[in-house]
Amino acid sequence: MSYKVELILDDSDNWVGNDAIRFDTEQEAKDYAADLTMCWTLVRKTRVVESKNVANYHWADGCLIRGTRNGMTEK
Repeated sequence: MSYKVELILDDSDNWVGNDAIRFDTEQEAKDYAADLTMCWTLVRKTRVVESKNVANYHWADGCLIRGTRNGMTEK
């Protein structure tokens, strides 16, 4: 299990996300979502949801880094 970010970017109230970026912890996903809202002007809402897929990124020092903290990545 992992965590991914979903956003609402317009008036449709449809959640969209990128399942290609998944984190080990909910907090990493929340930190990434907060960073996205600072970069993108159209973000209306954010949420973090669970994914059945394994984590493949981690968030450290304000940077998105490929691979998990323990060095494992999806094959």
